[in-house]
Amino acid sequence: GTGKTTLAKTIHNESARSDGPFIIVDCETIPEALFEQKLLGMGHEKIGLLSLAHKGTLFLKGIDKLAPHLQAMISRILQEKKYMPYM
Repeated sequence: GTGKTTLAKTIHNESARSDGPFIIVDCETIPEALFEQKLLGMGHEKIGLLSLAHKGTLFLKGIDKLAPHLQAMISRILQEKKYMPYM
């Protein structure tokens, strides 16, 4: 309700990545047990959300509601600027 998604979309549209996808992930709606699978593309998820957002923007809505270990995983990905997608 504070306009974070609108602001993120505006930033995306004005960025060098505006030609790429803008993917919104509502972290609260994905069960904790499936979050890593969906993000990285594990199990029956053929392509993870991180790969889908390549050269675009992945907006993680409600990231503060994620379990601490999942927040730490995302933090590592952001710090290292790379991840290993599952094949």
